[in-house]
Amino acid sequence: MAEDHPIIEEVTSDLEEFEQHYELFGLNLVEVLKFMVAIGIIIAALTLRKFVSGFILKLVEGALPDNVRATVEKLLTGPLSFATIFGGFYLSAQILRPPPELEFVFERILQTVVNIAIFWVGFQLVEPLANFWMFTSATKHDFGEEIKEIFTKVVKSVIAAFGVLAIFDVWGINVAGFLAGLGLAGMAVAFGAQDTVKNLFGSFLIIADRVFHKGEFIITPDVSGIIEHFGIRVTQIRKLDTTLVFVPNSTLVNSTITNLTRGKRREISWSPKLDGGLDPHVISNVVEETRKYLHGDSQIEQEETKPLVHVADVSDGTVQLMVYFHFKMMPWNEHVAARERVALAFKRIVETNHARFALPTRVLLSHKA
Repeated sequence: MAEDHPIIEEVTSDLEEFEQHYELFGLNLVEVLKFMVAIGIIIAALTLRKFVSGFILKLVEGALPDNVRATVEKLLTGPLSFATIFGGFYLSAQILRPPPELEFVFERILQTVVNIAIFWVGFQLVEPLANFWMFTSATKHDFGEEIKEIFTKVVKSVIAAFGVLAIFDVWGINVAGFLAGLGLAGMAVAFGAQDTVKNLFGSFLIIADRVFHKGEFIITPDVSGIIEHFGIRVTQIRKLDTTLVFVPNSTLVNSTITNLTRGKRREISWSPKLDGGLDPHVISNVVEETRKYLHGDSQIEQEETKPLVHVADVSDGTVQLMVYFHFKMMPWNEHVAARERVALAFKRIVETNHARFALPTRVLLSHKA
């Protein structure tokens, strides 16, 4: 064990001399006193851990800019409280003077605690560093939020793994042999984790191809809705009825995905049928007024694609129209409202011109026996 502090050594020497002369009711008063002092130190460490960590943070934060003080406090409060508690236990152990055969254990415990504190701080640093990266490069990374989440999870896992390996090394466990054993076990586990690996690679492919972002509206063969959360294994999609659907990334990467949010416009194609017995002038008026209405609507695209309204076909006693146009990009609820408005306007145009929609008919021929 490391050399004792001079003060502790002096006090211990005096107590050893004192304990040879004082006993009461068969109990060594010095040993009782040692035990009481040790218990008092432990209680004090547990009680004052927040005060000690706060005092140290005040000293450190005095030399730091205001914008990083909150981050430093979040990073160091836990490790400092942990170190205070351990310091109380360690000092109590020194006062109680453990037997020589336990000195090895106390030495290893001290090294273990130091490793835990170091890797704990590193673990806590991952999130602020990721946020800082997002803050400084948010305009340069289209998939910043998703990359940040995966980055923090992977790095935290790596730090935790190295922390465990460092503790194993302190206690004399063969790290190389342990890793080799994990490699053999990993081969067996890999067969049962094929889906997890597929989902992990699927998430990387989605990020690489920039298929969608959080908040975008997508349509797949299985589900359509707004991307609410993109994770390493699954993507959460909120449907229009507020149902939350969890879709494995391996399924998404192998599906046809339509990203409505990134479209420049939304296509609308109708094929209404009018009664074939109408006067041709009535049908022409319906076509012309519908075309005029669509050309005057500010929410309908007029530059790249003009609205088209024409007679497409005449058959089976009906006149089929072709109404084709594009809405400009807008939030989904506004798009639905605009589509309803245009549909009702077309119906009013038909009724104003005294036209009629074709009704489905069926002719039955019968022969008298």
